[in-house]
Amino acid sequence: AMEKFCATIETNKKLMDSRSKTHLDMALGGIKLKKDEQLTLLFDICSSLNLPRSDVVGHADPYVIVRFEGKKIHKTGVTLNEENPIWTLRKGALFIWKVDALELFQSEEGLVLEVKDFD
Repeated sequence: AMEKFCATIETNKKLMDSRSKTHLDMALGGIKLKKDEQLTLLFDICSSLNLPRSDVVGHADPYVIVRFEGKKIHKTGVTLNEENPIWTLRKGALFIWKVDALELFQSEEGLVLEVKDFD
């Protein structure tokens, strides 16, 4: 019984690997990545529109957190009292991120940008 269970686990692992490879191939559209290929990406977080007021008497105080695989890789500054914020260079809108290409494209969660309220 244990051998059959182990064989089933191995079969499922191979299926998951195959699906991951197929997903990656589809995402890249024929582009072949080299092992350990690094990407350098430039991001510019520009603006947001019609954010809800989160304070009872005030306005939204938004900022953006950028995460990859659950880890924070960037955070903008807070824009006070603004439902339609525009982030500038002084507010940390622009940032460079270096990442392993395969790690990026094989990521389950991908890159996540969260708009949060300061208070």
